Amino acid sequence: MKTYVTWEIWRDADKLIGRRFKSTKVNYYVGIDVEVLLIQFAEIIGLARKTDCGYERIKELTGFEEWELVQEPVTFMEAVNSRKDIKSEYWSEYHCSSKTFSNLAILDSDDIANTVNGQWFIKEDNINE
Repeated sequence: MKTYVTWEIWRDADKLIGRRFKSTKVNYYVGIDVEVLLIQFAEIIGLARKTDCGYERIKELTGFEEWELVQEPVTFMEAVNSRKDIKSEYWSEYHCSSKTFSNLAILDSDDIANTVNGQWFIKEDNINE
C-alpha cells in the first residue's frame, strides 16, 4: 500500500476528509501503528487521534510523518459497484470484477455464501494519480 507523507495529506485534504490513516514510522509525537482520522475542526483540517472524550487534533506534526490508508471493509455489492479491483477477506490479491466472479464460480455453495457475505476491500487509487 502507498505511503503518504503528512504534507501530501494536507495538500489533498478535500479528497481525504473522513479517511483513517495509520502511522508507519515512529516519531516523538506519534508512535508506530497509531490510527488517526482526517477531520475538519471548524475552519481547520487536521489529523486527530481518538481519546476517551472523542477526537483530539494532533498539533505537533512536522509535515514529514509517514502514514498509510487504513482499509475499510465494505459489502460485496459496494465492492462490485465501485468498479475498481476488489478482494475478499479470504483472498490475498485484488481482482477485477470478472476475475472475482470466476473465482467465486469455482467454490462450493457454502464457500460462496461465506465469501460473498464476508468483508470486502476496494483497491484504493493513489491520491496523486
